[in-house]
Amino acid sequence: MKRCKSLAITNNQWKLIVKKDSSEAAVEKFKEDAKGFGASTIYAGPIIGHDSMDFLLATDYRSMPFGGCGYELYSLKDGAFNRIDLSKITKDTPFTINVDVNKQTAQITANRAVTVVPLSDWDLQGYRQYGDEFCQNFFIEMNLQKVPEGQLPELVTTEVIAATLPHHLSYLHTTYRYVDGAWRTQKTAFSDLP
Repeated sequence: MKRCKSLAITNNQWKLIVKKDSSEAAVEKFKEDAKGFGASTIYAGPIIGHDSMDFLLATDYRSMPFGGCGYELYSLKDGAFNRIDLSKITKDTPFTINVDVNKQTAQITANRAVTVVPLSDWDLQGYRQYGDEFCQNFFIEMNLQKVPEGQLPELVTTEVIAATLPHHLSYLHTTYRYVDGAWRTQKTAFSDLP
């Protein structure tokens, strides 16, 4: 499956067109085709530097059984249009889990953030059967976080850590900032809410 992108600027307005096989989506306005493929702009403005115009895009694959979403970041600087790598922040964050069978709890640790969550009997059965692999994390969304004026925005990712779907144990929110050409973790926090 080949995907290509083009940037069209007309009447001082930009439009990014994403094509995949015979599907096409444009980000000026949300557009979807009959195959259930669409793209939307989350943000257009400086993200990686004060002297660039950056576009954070969400690609929605609604034709997948439970839907699916991917994120891409493009930067327009000095006439060059480049894709910025997001793989460091969209792949699953490493975490550890320590189960206390007697208390029916699990302690989850990721990037020095820690939370303790209750485990159901079903969760404990999964732990007894699969060990630590009973628990997985899944990337679900990315948003921009507001920062004081004059600072570059931060990207906040949300992952769900789940034992027995759809029962979630915790949500993991990680904040990143683009510094000197690389994504740096600013903070990590667990939450009961997405």
